[in-house]
Amino acid sequence: MSDSDPKFHPLSGTNYPQWSGEMQAWLMTKGLWRLVSGAEKCPGTDTEAIEKWELRAEKAAGALYLNVTKEQRIHLDGIIDDPKPGTRFNAYDNFFSIRKKEDESLQSLMTRIDEGMHQIQNLRPTGFSLSELDDELTCMAMIRALPDQYAHFTSSLLLLGTLDKTQLRDAFLAEEINCRRRAEVDSALHSSSTTANSTCTHPNCHHCNQSTTSTRVQCDFCGLLGHTQDKCHRYIASRQQAVEGAKNRYKRGNKAQAGSSNSQNTSQQPKSSPNHANSSTVVTESAGNTQAPLLI
Repeated sequence: MSDSDPKFHPLSGTNYPQWSGEMQAWLMTKGLWRLVSGAEKCPGTDTEAIEKWELRAEKAAGALYLNVTKEQRIHLDGIIDDPKPGTRFNAYDNFFSIRKKEDESLQSLMTRIDEGMHQIQNLRPTGFSLSELDDELTCMAMIRALPDQYAHFTSSLLLLGTLDKTQLRDAFLAEEINCRRRAEVDSALHSSSTTANSTCTHPNCHHCNQSTTSTRVQCDFCGLLGHTQDKCHRYIASRQQAVEGAKNRYKRGNKAQAGSSNSQNTSQQPKSSPNHANSSTVVTESAGNTQAPLLI
């Protein structure tokens, strides 16, 4: 560092009041302050004078740039590049988010507020008027009011080259229409899925059997999911077949038992014989003749 370089701390996020005074004093010692403050205008016609003025202006600009910390140089780049509205929005957002820290003094708080306002002023384009400020504050309030679900929409707004109140209102209306269309499409898809699930009757259908693990049931008879044994078609059919088979076996058993009983009764009936006939005759005849012997 040469003897001509500044001997004070470069501009940071917290030392603007002190830095601005020291920087002004240093520029005065180099004969550059009147040029930086705008008091010394560029000569209009003298080519040699214009060349000297431009050299001194470049020297002053270089000194200012080198006496700003790297974290703060982004603001200088923004001024040169005519920043997008999103850059100013971020500056406004940071400005209105300033809060007193726990161990911070009120003097330090006021310093941070002044630095924030100075940053906003530096980001304003040339010829910025109060009416433009009103429109810009309205736009900032509209964007800040959006909830987190509009994060992508907010990012797209901050990338616009220009941002005025009329343009922002049109963007808000277009976004609202898009949100309604997306809601209608999602509702239609949900209704279609619900209808498909409610009308499906296939026992192995993915939609019918789709459920959480805690509520999924399994049949003890067939092993399939989605129903219990008392609702199982295979179990009901098998039970009916078993009942019908038992009835048929019972009927066949009764018929066989009835046929066996008839055969047994027929075989046990007494057969008439000649001796029996004679005996009966003898008994009858003996009944009419008291002198005849009784034969049994």
